[in-house]
Amino acid sequence: MSKRNQAATLCSSLGVVRLVEMSAKRNCVAVINYHRVGDKKSEVFDELVYSATADELEQQVSYLSKRFCVVTLDEALDLLTRGRPFRGPAVLITFDDGYIDHYRLAFPIMQSLRVQATFFLISSYLHTPVISWWDKIAYLVRNSERTDLRLAYPEPTELSLPQGRRADIIRKVIDLYKSPATTDTQRFMDDLERACEPFPPMPADARLFINVEEAREMVRGGMAIGSHTRTHRILAKLCKEEQLSELAGSQLELFRDLQVPIETIAYPVGSRSAFDDITLSVLQSSAYRAAFSFYGGLNRLNVVATPFDVKRFAVDTGDPFSRFRLRVAGAIATNGYIF
Repeated sequence: MSKRNQAATLCSSLGVVRLVEMSAKRNCVAVINYHRVGDKKSEVFDELVYSATADELEQQVSYLSKRFCVVTLDEALDLLTRGRPFRGPAVLITFDDGYIDHYRLAFPIMQSLRVQATFFLISSYLHTPVISWWDKIAYLVRNSERTDLRLAYPEPTELSLPQGRRADIIRKVIDLYKSPATTDTQRFMDDLERACEPFPPMPADARLFINVEEAREMVRGGMAIGSHTRTHRILAKLCKEEQLSELAGSQLELFRDLQVPIETIAYPVGSRSAFDDITLSVLQSSAYRAAFSFYGGLNRLNVVATPFDVKRFAVDTGDPFSRFRLRVAGAIATNGYIF
């Protein structure tokens, strides 16, 4: 157990977590984001995107709905963009990418708890089975038969490949892909594939993401839908025309497929360097009402600098429940600091 998790457990036993919860009364919108749900132990692709097991998700959402006011997407947008009067903390629950476990695990949990979650979907993934770039990176690095990894692009990089699941190395390679220095992502993937050879073929029957019919069922079941672009390319690496295709194209495709207005988007990766002034310019002339980043932080009502940088913070799988409580309540009590 990490030192922070140990500290959270100690804080819980001493009653500190309860005191922090009692002080979490700030007038704000806290947006909590999940990625994959389930057991990551046997995952053949990217285990780093798992946010919670099904049991952890149910416990966390049940806690949020009892302790705070969990709002719908429309309610959150009214708070953030129209200055609707509200006192105290509101919580919005979101999921990125549209993994199949969102339909199989998260959706039934949300329904059983009568909570709406917002699912940000990659529009092209609804129609064609695909392995995302981060899942492909994880598979290549984990299954390479080499003992070291030598990349030429974006700069000469050498990493050892120890036995085991190689999670630390996978994270380093994914971070290198995300780096602003990697302007040609296809060149990076081609270089990585050559560097990892030989490796076993990827599972031919893998289906990682939900399809159109499953997304429609989630809409009928009361869930909200936003865009996560057309193909999950990092926007800041693209020219204006390509960004317009990713932003406006996904909005049109999701509306066509699901017949619901698509007024929000979550930036792929979501870091400060993942979107730029071109992105904001395109969005300001679009029909989107808000865009969600993913680098932490809290949204103070009437203090939101732009509706196109609504802040979210992540949930980490394996954290004890006391740490989850401390992180959420602590963020609200301290204006965004994440414990």
